[in-house]
Amino acid sequence: MEKALIREMQPKDLAEVASFAKLSQPDSGKRALALVALVDGQVAGYAEMAPTFFNCEFISLLSVHPAHRRRGVATALMKAVEARCQGEKLFTSTNLSNQPMQALLGKIGYRRCGMVEDLDEADPELIFVKRLTASSG
Repeated sequence: MEKALIREMQPKDLAEVASFAKLSQPDSGKRALALVALVDGQVAGYAEMAPTFFNCEFISLLSVHPAHRRRGVATALMKAVEARCQGEKLFTSTNLSNQPMQALLGKIGYRRCGMVEDLDEADPELIFVKRLTASSG
């Protein structure tokens, strides 16, 4: 397990995040929440959340630098996003082919609640939800 410091993304982090994460709007500061995970002062992971899923908060991107995968960085980022979520439910999604993300979501209490076909050819998008309470952050 790597010890990661989680903080809000700063403009100086953008190039480092863009080196391993496929940002939807790399030059925009219009994310509701953008967090980075720092390990030894370097950006090791990134997460963004916005209230874009039927007026519910949705984690639209979670990405960990390849050198830091499977070391707890993604879990730390997910817990930090959950702690900042204003709603009772938090949604996210991943492709059917992304087994590591599905395993992470199951491990931290998300359940599959839907599927969208035809976003990626022959790789459906699975939707997940976690019900949050005041004590689960």
